Amino acid sequence: MENISSVPDWLDKGFLESVIGNEVSGSNIVVTKYDARPAVPKGDHFSSCLLRVKVKYCFKDVDHIDSTGSSSFIVKSLPTAKIMIHLLTETGIFQRETDVYLQALPAMYRLSEQLNGSKAHHLTCRCIHSEPDILVLEDLRVLGYEMADRRKGLDLSHCQMALRSLARFHGMSVALHKKDPKSMSSFSEVFYKEKNHPIISSYMEPAIRRLASAIANWPGYERFEDKLRDLAETSFIKITEVARPKDGSLSVLNHGDFWTNNIMFRYSSDRDEVLDVKFVDFQISRFTSPALDLQYFMYTSPNEEVRFEHTDDLLNAYHVELRETLHILGCSDVEFTFQQLRKDFEDKAVFGLITSCTLLNLILADPEDAVDLEHLTLEDMRAVEDNPMENGFSGSLYRETFQNILLHFESKGLL
Repeated sequence: MENISSVPDWLDKGFLESVIGNEVSGSNIVVTKYDARPAVPKGDHFSSCLLRVKVKYCFKDVDHIDSTGSSSFIVKSLPTAKIMIHLLTETGIFQRETDVYLQALPAMYRLSEQLNGSKAHHLTCRCIHSEPDILVLEDLRVLGYEMADRRKGLDLSHCQMALRSLARFHGMSVALHKKDPKSMSSFSEVFYKEKNHPIISSYMEPAIRRLASAIANWPGYERFEDKLRDLAETSFIKITEVARPKDGSLSVLNHGDFWTNNIMFRYSSDRDEVLDVKFVDFQISRFTSPALDLQYFMYTSPNEEVRFEHTDDLLNAYHVELRETLHILGCSDVEFTFQQLRKDFEDKAVFGLITSCTLLNLILADPEDAVDLEHLTLEDMRAVEDNPMENGFSGSLYRETFQNILLHFESKGLL
């Protein structure tokens, strides 16, 4: 294998032979060649190390019907940056993803098949292997799935497909919870809770204050500097409150990080039609209001026209699919009208605001300005000058997009 610095020492032939042996039900696997490279470019993934591993292997038993084979999969592990390792281990979000893949998703798919009478359409990749702080996942790219351009933003048809699939995912979780209320006990809030206040505030509050300082130099937008500084002071309290499930309101298993790079699309041969959607990355899944996933998506992923002109269209597409899914899965008695969804979405708007304040500069950063989180240090995050987290503030795409978002939330009275 070519020597690539980002490949951990434990990812060797022995590890791969064990993984492939379980996948093809054979113990006589010999890896003859493998290649491991970063699965995504710098700036396209923020909270783990993702490697695409291509393997060629053979069987010791020459009488085996298939004497050779090849595989490609994604190996996901803790990042190398100490600050990111601290964030993931202290909050427990890496284990949360393992619980989704090994507990929630299999149970949701099994129940769907029982209630629907047909094989469940999987909305996610398969988890091939897991051990502490390591996941080996199906490589969706081999199956024809690909990410959209995070900087371009999703058009209306892509957004509709994504939200219809999200509605089916949410609906299956409602059915599972109805059958077994304990099934969601492992998915209480993992990130925005008081225990994590010190570590999350050490990132969130300075990020919003740095943004306020940058906006002070945007002609015509200077008034937002003080508004954002006020938001920084209360950001953790506000986001913790809206993330909490509300008695009497619908709760679902949220994806938790539902944005462009965690949504993969498969296209028709002429690329004129989106045929299917699959999700990846469940590190901050939570059982709470579906409006959190919707707010997160709306202020990270659509293009400008869709974000400001088609919100109700997207909410309606989501709601119609959710109601249909609940009906198919025997949950027609679950009350959740479009008016309830619309109110819940508006009530959770501060979640979209804070998400856009802390993530959008990373998402829309010019490639040369993308933050290298693999090598980010606590000193970098605290730096007053030359802070790498400020790189994205200067880009014209980010500036234009966020100026519109500021005006939008000002009109709603949130700024």
